[in-house]
Amino acid sequence: MRKNIMFLVAIAMALTAQAAPVSAQQSRSPKAAFEMREGVCILIYEATDGPNKGRFGVSDAGVVQVMRDTQKGLLHLTPPPDGKIISIMCSRSTPIPFPLDYRVILSGYDLRTINLDKTREFETLLTKKNGAYVLTMEKGELTASEKKIVDEMLTQFSRDEKEFSDHAASHAN
Repeated sequence: MRKNIMFLVAIAMALTAQAAPVSAQQSRSPKAAFEMREGVCILIYEATDGPNKGRFGVSDAGVVQVMRDTQKGLLHLTPPPDGKIISIMCSRSTPIPFPLDYRVILSGYDLRTINLDKTREFETLLTKKNGAYVLTMEKGELTASEKKIVDEMLTQFSRDEKEFSDHAASHAN
C-alpha cells in the first residue's frame, strides 16, 4: 500500500501544482503564530467493486480544501462510484497541522500532507490511534520547535474534539 500511496503523492503534486493556495494564520497553538498555505486537496480512494477492486485511485471531485471546509464542521464527501474514500491529501507549506485538522479524522478519513513548494520536502500522515491523535512524518523531519508545536497541537485536538462533539450534541436536541 505504501508504494501505491507514493505513486499517488506524485500524482497529487501534479494536480495541485496549479492550485491557488488558501492561507491561514496558525495561532491556536500556544506560542505558535505563522502562516500556513494549502493547495487543493485530493481524495484517495480504494475501489470497492469492479475490475479495479482493491486498487487505489485519486479524485479531485468536489475540490476539497481542508483549511476552508473544516471551518464549517465535518466533511461530507461523495466518494467516486464503486469507491471508498480512505484519505485526503493536501499540499501545504508546513508539516504542522492546521487547528481544525482533527475534523478530517472525525469525518472518517486520514489526512496526508505533502510539501506545497520546493523549499522543503515532507510527507505527513495524521491519524487517531487508541484515542490519541498521531502525526507521522513519512518523509522529512520536524525541527525541535515544530515538534513542540505539533505535540501541543495534538493534545489540543483532543480537547477541541470534545468541545466540538459536546456542541454538536447540544444542537442536535
